[in-house]
Amino acid sequence: MTATSRVPEPVTFAPPPASPLAQAEASLLALLTASELHEPSAPAAKAYRASMSTRAQDAVATGGPDVLDYLLARVRAADPAKADVREAILETAWSGLEGWRR
Repeated sequence: MTATSRVPEPVTFAPPPASPLAQAEASLLALLTASELHEPSAPAAKAYRASMSTRAQDAVATGGPDVLDYLLARVRAADPAKADVREAILETAWSGLEGWRR
C-alpha cells in the first residue's frame, strides 16, 4: 500500500516591493481577508469580488495574462490553510476575465 502525498505548492518569488504586482498582491490579500468575513451571496462579498476582478484586470494590463496564475500562486502561498477557499473566491471573481484559465 502506497502513501498518498500531496504535491507541494509551487515556489514563487515575491515581486519588487513597490511594483504594480506587489500592490496587486497586497490588494488581493486584503480583499480576500475582508471577503472571508461574509457569506458569498452577501452584498459586501459581491463588492469585494468585483474589486478583485478590477485588480486582476489592472494586473493583466501591466503584466500580461500569465500574471493571474502568478498572483494565484502567491495568494495560495501566503496562507496555505486558506489556499483552497481563497482560490475558490478568486475563481468566482475572475470568471470570464481574459487570461484566466477557467
